[in-house]
Amino acid sequence: MSPEDNKGHRRIRTSIIGVLLAVGFGILQPIMNFGLAFAHVYMKLAKAHGTAEVFVSDAFYIPYLVPSMLSSGIYFAFLWKKHRTLQQFRAPNVLRYCLWCVAIAVIWFMGVILYGWVMPWMKSYGPVLGWPVLMSAITIVSAVVEYFYGDWQGRALRTLCYGLVMLTISIAMFGYANFLIQKTT
Repeated sequence: MSPEDNKGHRRIRTSIIGVLLAVGFGILQPIMNFGLAFAHVYMKLAKAHGTAEVFVSDAFYIPYLVPSMLSSGIYFAFLWKKHRTLQQFRAPNVLRYCLWCVAIAVIWFMGVILYGWVMPWMKSYGPVLGWPVLMSAITIVSAVVEYFYGDWQGRALRTLCYGLVMLTISIAMFGYANFLIQKTT
């Protein structure tokens, strides 16, 4: 087998792994929404302890997100040790990159918190209507940031714009559907 054939097989394998990971993430991504939708026990407990209505969903985030953070931290530590990359945190501009990561994490978490806040007002339709709106908004904001970073150009940018327009229309449709549901109940 020639080196070019070997590279080709490696690219195909990497592509297949990438597609499988994307599909797996797409399947597993809504788990947080399902957890929040069925977290009535946590929410009742929070209400019983005097938590305001807008904050009751936060009672779910602690048992859900803390283990995620710990397991991710352990995995990162494993990778730093395995690849000996921890010293990269001494490189120039590292503080700036770390601050960007913290800012992005705060923005993401605020989106999740806001989603939890609106859940009680959306009644049982919150997980059905709110989650797609949250995911679409995250995608739109991410794409805009990536555009200004220089990631989208030419034909790919046009395709992205069509997708963002469709996402924006879907957000409007979900919002209108929620308005109609709220109006009839």
